[in-house]
Amino acid sequence: MTNYNLNKTEFGNFVSNLRKEKGITQKELARQLFVSDKAVSKWETGQSIPDVALLIPLAEILGVTVTELLECHRMEKTLRAEDVEKIVKKAVSYKETEKNTVNKKWIIPYSICAIIAIVQMYYFRYVVALGPLMANMLVPHLLSVLFGAYFCLFAKRKLPEFYDENRISFISDGILRMNIPGVAFNNSNWPNIVGYIRMWCIVCMVFLPAIFILCDSAIIDVLFEIGLHTDAAINMSTMGFTMAFLLFTLVIPIYFIGRKYE
Repeated sequence: MTNYNLNKTEFGNFVSNLRKEKGITQKELARQLFVSDKAVSKWETGQSIPDVALLIPLAEILGVTVTELLECHRMEKTLRAEDVEKIVKKAVSYKETEKNTVNKKWIIPYSICAIIAIVQMYYFRYVVALGPLMANMLVPHLLSVLFGAYFCLFAKRKLPEFYDENRISFISDGILRMNIPGVAFNNSNWPNIVGYIRMWCIVCMVFLPAIFILCDSAIIDVLFEIGLHTDAAINMSTMGFTMAFLLFTLVIPIYFIGRKYE
């Protein structure tokens, strides 16, 4: 049976030669791809290969096609049908470990919470008169539904091995793009990050309106007590509360979880 696996040594030599032709250092290439220069070094020495999500940007930076990257040489002639089939099979083999499957045990819990969230958004958008804070609530509420769809149903609990071998602060998987400076994603912290984001999404989908209703009254009362109950002050305060809510309940916890289990 023909072996369609990518030859790591040939791939590394090809990338190294292209990089040198472009006059780019390993550090510069790594910076453009949001990976470590150690990762680029391992590609070029044949110790590992880049994540499939990096093939397109890597090819663009090096001035070749993805097909040429997979074949490990420049291609100037028209491909025959059997050559095309060979390249496709090689690409499929390259991507075998990247298959996405739906996390079936989360389908029902997510669906129930998403329906609750959508009903609440409709109610607060079209049935009742929204105060400033409740209007701002729609942003994190919608984010919880969208993030929940990915992290509950499609997020992988295991990252490719090269994340454990290098300090990489960028993750690209399907529609997900996550870059947290100072945090190196790996298979120690990623499952904990996924677990926290799932919990955040579920709680927000169900309880966010109640949280914001309680805070709405408190913010208005405080503004009246200090004499800043103008529309502009109320809008700025409620917008600031929404941003602070996202920062302190989502962004900062993800950062500390990532550092703790790194």
